Amino acid sequence: MNIFFACLLSVYWLLNVPYSCALEVQATTRVKIPLVCVADRADSAMNVVTDRLQSALGFSGQFTIAVEDMPLRLTKKAIKALYVKGYPLALVITHTERNKIEWRLYDTMQAQMIVGKKCEKGASDLNWWALHVANSVWPELTGQDGFFMTKIAYSKQVAGNKGRSYRHIYVADFDGMHEQIVVNTSTINIMPRWNSDHTNPLLFYSEYTNDNVRMMMVDTHKRRKIASNFEGINMLTSFSSDGKKVVYCASRGDGNCQMYYHENGIFKRLLYTDAATGKSLADGNNISPTMSHDGDIVYFCSDFNTSLPQLYAYDIHRGTVAKITDGGYCTSPTYCHKTRQLAYTKKIDGIMQLYVFDTKTGTHRQLTYDEYTKDECSWSPCGNYLVVSIEKNNRSRVAVYSILTKQLQSITPESTICGYPAWSPIYSHYALTDGVGVAARSVLQG
Repeated sequence: MNIFFACLLSVYWLLNVPYSCALEVQATTRVKIPLVCVADRADSAMNVVTDRLQSALGFSGQFTIAVEDMPLRLTKKAIKALYVKGYPLALVITHTERNKIEWRLYDTMQAQMIVGKKCEKGASDLNWWALHVANSVWPELTGQDGFFMTKIAYSKQVAGNKGRSYRHIYVADFDGMHEQIVVNTSTINIMPRWNSDHTNPLLFYSEYTNDNVRMMMVDTHKRRKIASNFEGINMLTSFSSDGKKVVYCASRGDGNCQMYYHENGIFKRLLYTDAATGKSLADGNNISPTMSHDGDIVYFCSDFNTSLPQLYAYDIHRGTVAKITDGGYCTSPTYCHKTRQLAYTKKIDGIMQLYVFDTKTGTHRQLTYDEYTKDECSWSPCGNYLVVSIEKNNRSRVAVYSILTKQLQSITPESTICGYPAWSPIYSHYALTDGVGVAARSVLQG
């Protein structure tokens, strides 16, 4: 965030927060900053864009967003009038050309433009255009990376024939809007995971068959391929930032899940024996591997050395394992490539709560304290949000937790049963189209 803008917000806070509350606000809460979007509401396309922009920016919990119609002449007087209405910031959006939008951010008190940019349409979808604008303006507003162009994948239970139920894979915007079905086979499909190739989005997931639980992959054309088809269970891929290293779980008919690592054409099982206890990874289930940004460390959940599952870190180069958690019931680790933090769930008083482990300082911090049981969390690429499956009264939904505001908000309806969420990286494009066929070719297993 530039110095001028930081000072502007500081002045706003001082002018609008009672002095008696200022220290408390600094310590425990964040004041939402009012921002008004100004656009020509008579333009049908701009009407859709500004409405979506309002909901997208408001989802962050950092701003309250209003929408005003564009005046006939955008004079300094008109801009200062917005300040009088209680808006220290104005985002003026103009449909300059058929395929371009220009946005300008104003300090309304000074009637001074802070920054302005143009956004190419790039797609026929107005939703995409609005999120492109949001992603472009967000770093200027907050100094944070934008996350509006990302997607969240999850598994949803659907009714089948003769009282059967299946699970399909869906993809939605970061806030659950514009849900689209990706996999709708008459089977159970769970645990989606994204790849790290920013130009070639792929979604890996596990499908129950009559013979095993195989790992599949699907592209943006909904074309499916077999990724791993070992006997038993195949699931839960994780990639390094550059996409050159991958790890996933497979039982290969042994009963217990083990971790398999692939790099530069070399495919191997990760092995380790604890010298103190004599127990090896083969003695337990090793699941939910999540890879560090450079692929040198694999964080995972295992019960190989304890009665309850704990979290561990596997050093790829040394072949050593370090224990991260000590006691309790700990599962579902997920690593953030941006912040180098590890989120996970831990049972507290019978309820699974969200925790964060700082890999640099070695400290643990509890995030949630509510009545919902948490499972299968995943970081936003900016590191400010976690998507998580929440459950209560045998109903599971997908929700997003904000590290900044400490708020948990559901993004799937209470009437549906959804789970196993995964947050995508920022891809150069992600537009679903219908494809056909399944290529029966393994792409991961050796």
